[in-house]
Amino acid sequence: MKECPNLENCKFLKNFSNQKCAEALIMLYCKDDYEKCARYKIKAECKSSDGLRKIIRWFEKITGEKLFLKKLKAVIHIFTVFYYFIFIYIHFLLFIYSL
Repeated sequence: MKECPNLENCKFLKNFSNQKCAEALIMLYCKDDYEKCARYKIKAECKSSDGLRKIIRWFEKITGEKLFLKKLKAVIHIFTVFYYFIFIYIHFLLFIYSL
């Protein structure tokens, strides 16, 4: 039976407090048919596509910025917070107008 190469280090399975549930998920996703696992697919894509890393290295080389990724993550975080703020605000307005 084939086994997922990421099984030992899978953070998803380590978060289960119920061992029987974790074992059931291992049987469904980690053994024999692990290609259907979303985490495996993402890891496989990241390993096979180094294009983004090359672009980031190229950008860092041109600009001299070594913290490009940290800045990018900060910008993404700000947009995420802004999105949730707008989402909550719209739902608040819908609630007020529905009264």
